[in-house]
Amino acid sequence: VDRLLAVLAENDGAEAEAVNAWDLRGETPLFEAARAASPAACAALMVAAGDPNCRGRSGKRPIDVVPGTSTVGGERQRSCSSTQTLLQHAGGLVLVEENALLAALAEVPEPTRRLFVARLGIVTAPEPRAMIIPELRSGSQAQVLFSQY
Repeated sequence: VDRLLAVLAENDGAEAEAVNAWDLRGETPLFEAARAASPAACAALMVAAGDPNCRGRSGKRPIDVVPGTSTVGGERQRSCSSTQTLLQHAGGLVLVEENALLAALAEVPEPTRRLFVARLGIVTAPEPRAMIIPELRSGSQAQVLFSQY
């Protein structure tokens, strides 16, 4: 999965034909990313035009090969759940709860996250960052003001 992300980054994405190319099992790279329960790899492939509704020779879609969340625990369980949520939302076949989608998007690193939400048409506000404004002194009191930007 890490190698896949490196290749996509080196090639500034990839051609849709290569991203959706089948292997001998009739599966695309998105199947492998889903099987590895990697939200970052799934998002990167879908940014590069990977099709979440593509079916392999077995008739399965990438979401069908994500490990079940009941069979794994801890961090792996969260990755499986996030991967399922991203594939469901991108596939457009299931209405995904907003909080679940936001939690899944948090698993995707920048800049892939920003590209992915733009591809899906999700409008996001800029992340608020605390910025310290120089101290204002009035007598013996000091104030530090915080701004959204």
